[in-house]
Amino acid sequence: MTTSVSSAVRALSHQEPVQLQRAVRALIGWMRATDAKASLAGPGSQPTAEHEAIVQRACAAVIARPVGLDQTDVLSEMANDSADHIQKLKENPASAIYFNEGWRVAIADLTRVCAIQPHVSTDDALQRAEGVTRDDIRAVAQVTLPVDSSTPIAAAFNEDKKAWVFSSANPNLRVFGQAQGQLPVAPIFGFAVGVSLSFMQVASFNGRLLLRDGYHRAYGLLRRGITRAPVFVREFERFEDMRLPSGMLPQDAYLGLRPPMLADYLNDDVSAEGAALVTQKVVIIQALEVATLG
Repeated sequence: MTTSVSSAVRALSHQEPVQLQRAVRALIGWMRATDAKASLAGPGSQPTAEHEAIVQRACAAVIARPVGLDQTDVLSEMANDSADHIQKLKENPASAIYFNEGWRVAIADLTRVCAIQPHVSTDDALQRAEGVTRDDIRAVAQVTLPVDSSTPIAAAFNEDKKAWVFSSANPNLRVFGQAQGQLPVAPIFGFAVGVSLSFMQVASFNGRLLLRDGYHRAYGLLRRGITRAPVFVREFERFEDMRLPSGMLPQDAYLGLRPPMLADYLNDDVSAEGAALVTQKVVIIQALEVATLG
């Protein structure tokens, strides 16, 4: 018999299931109609005629746009005074792998990069860009291409189950590796758990620049009027090599004739406020004592 992750977490933390919602900004003009209306209505609610009318107006606004896309000069080179930050990225194991895979660092005009993610969580996005100003590109780089992480994680210990339960809204929560130590009474064996660094990434495919990762930070920066940001950039010849996550917009939306841009999250003609279920990444580390015969 298998047990779902959510039920396992409830059993270990003694918590009843609670469906929390978060405010999002959704690109309803490019989403499938059923998904767009569901986003406007929110989880557990039925879309209304008003929601359908909003979606229809957004789709009409997209169709009314001129055909084609000009992304000339969207990318520019980093200034010389940012060389030390790039060097730190090359020395950090979490980001060094990107350079080894062919990524490079450049400044991107976020307003003209294509969006592939249907919605962003607005509250979380604003927190990630808090305190950053448009004139301090080095501070922006600390948000989009961080070299260190101090993200706190929530941990709870269940004495009965002898288990640690870690949870975070950040999907980069993970087990980094095993750890050992020594106490006066006995040695310690366990695991290192934390939130891994993530970087804003722009993928170039078939002549089109797409944001591959970093949506909440991009939205937060744009809301603060910050349009230029350091990003990782890489060209891809095959679509499958981009390894885009599931649940994105339809492919013909962002590779079509009138693709959504990151700035469109702020455009009331083609996007709108909605709601989605809060998702949590969970890591469970449990100690089991087993007696065997023979």
